[in-house]
Amino acid sequence: MNTTSQGSTTLTVGDRDDAVSRLRHYFGKCDCSSPDSGAEFETIGHPWDKKSKVNTVSPGDLVALATLTSPVPGPAAVWMLNKRNLKKTEKLLKKLPVKAKIGTKSGTKLLKDGGPAAKLWDHWSQAPGFGPVSVSKLLARKRGKLVPAYGSVVAEQMEVSNPHEHWAAMQALFTDGRRDLWTTAKQWRRAAGVNSLVSPLRVIDVVLWSRGTVPDGPPCATDKA
Repeated sequence: MNTTSQGSTTLTVGDRDDAVSRLRHYFGKCDCSSPDSGAEFETIGHPWDKKSKVNTVSPGDLVALATLTSPVPGPAAVWMLNKRNLKKTEKLLKKLPVKAKIGTKSGTKLLKDGGPAAKLWDHWSQAPGFGPVSVSKLLARKRGKLVPAYGSVVAEQMEVSNPHEHWAAMQALFTDGRRDLWTTAKQWRRAAGVNSLVSPLRVIDVVLWSRGTVPDGPPCATDKA
């Protein structure tokens, strides 16, 4: 996997009210909407960071992709849970610390070309019918603080054309010395009443996705009583 290119985005710290409104709508924290299925991405089956599951791929991890409209084909699921393939998956996941964060020196090393994340990407890409979007989202489920989830809507918002560029663009956002986006995203998450299992990286992903799907903003963001 090559991660040399990067795109751009208009995301700014000044967008707090808009971001919080979108998070409330997505996670079902307002009166006018039910949660998006993606609100369960971090928790369905088991919490993404459950100690006994962090260094393997479980059926729950595969089901989680369906919440982001990327259901896993049967042959891919069989491949993923095959003992030999799973053994290699577990070996590679152990090289990616659960607490590793995008935008840090250690995170950059883990995401570099030829690094542990790229090797895991190449391994999972061998699964039949398991394309780049699915690989990206499974990586995001397994290492929620480190790897961003790629999809066409976010790609358009980030002005990138493939997952390789997406990694680089997200890293650029989180290493921009003009702001601490990680802390800002945590503040947005807290203000929206969103579970802390949702990483600041996913917070940014959700906000970008919402801006791409509902440009004018959600219809309401009133707190539920």
